[in-house]
Amino acid sequence: MRLFLLLFLSVFISISIFSDENTKEDDTVSLSVTVKKIKKIEGMLVFNLFNKSKGFPKSKNKYKTIKIKVTAKTMSITFKNLKKGKYAVTIHHDEDSNAKVNTNFIGIPNEGLGVSNNTSSFGPPSFEDAVFNLEKDLSIVIKVKY
Repeated sequence: MRLFLLLFLSVFISISIFSDENTKEDDTVSLSVTVKKIKKIEGMLVFNLFNKSKGFPKSKNKYKTIKIKVTAKTMSITFKNLKKGKYAVTIHHDEDSNAKVNTNFIGIPNEGLGVSNNTSSFGPPSFEDAVFNLEKDLSIVIKVKY
């Protein structure tokens, strides 16, 4: 009887361990973001990932950020190990690498900006217009408007 109980427990523990490992792998996904037709090969591209509407699209309220030096007219990055859920992405082509969006005298941005779903509106985009559901690995293309 004891031998049976020990055997049962060892099989149960083994199944639990392997189930846990598979669940953890399946719970994370990756998001690849590509920007095409970059106007100038200079400065930085700033990719901001948001998982909440609060504060969107201001970068200080971001979930994650990736910054890369612009070296080509088409650039891509990948956010890895993300939990499945709702997200939105903003892109800023920081041409002079000053870590802020430059604007003209009336406040209109004069550096490239883009948002997921390539939504366009007068003024800042809403989270609801930019949000998408990330349930599996996904690749998106965002148009940056100058």
